[in-house]
Amino acid sequence: KFQALLDDMEEEDLEAEEAMAFLSVAGEDHTGRAVILITAKNLKNARTEADQDRILLYFMKVMEPFRCRPFVLVYAQSAVTEENAPDMTLVQNIFDLFTARYKENMQQLYILHASLMFRMYIWIALPFVSTPFWSNYVCVEDLLKLNDYMDVKSLLLSDVVTEHDRSVGGRFAM
Repeated sequence: KFQALLDDMEEEDLEAEEAMAFLSVAGEDHTGRAVILITAKNLKNARTEADQDRILLYFMKVMEPFRCRPFVLVYAQSAVTEENAPDMTLVQNIFDLFTARYKENMQQLYILHASLMFRMYIWIALPFVSTPFWSNYVCVEDLLKLNDYMDVKSLLLSDVVTEHDRSVGGRFAM
């Protein structure tokens, strides 16, 4: 499936997916690795298989330069509720994509602001996913804790992430 998407990558107009602002290169961590930010709340409108394929296509377009260089991934579950949560099939497909194409250079996975439901999903899914992919994951409660791993002030974070951090009592001052 991913090869077919890759073949379509250059031909597709993905401006609508870019405007959703769910994926960005947010900066670098303390060691100079690129920080890729996924803002889960912004994936809420991808309900059909065609929409999800376009999102995967956009992921590949953004991520292809990182197949050959180290990066870290921050999956921000910030402000996700039952009403605006991304489809879990899409989330699984995204993680499958990372496992299949980018795991060699993904040095660390940070899950920020994870809800109890998302943590349960991870716990249930762990036995069925690639061990190397999940062996490098860290759950961080807030931006202050994330700052232990990277200079959060230097990152380009979405308003969803920073506002949610403030709303849940995050103590990090931007």
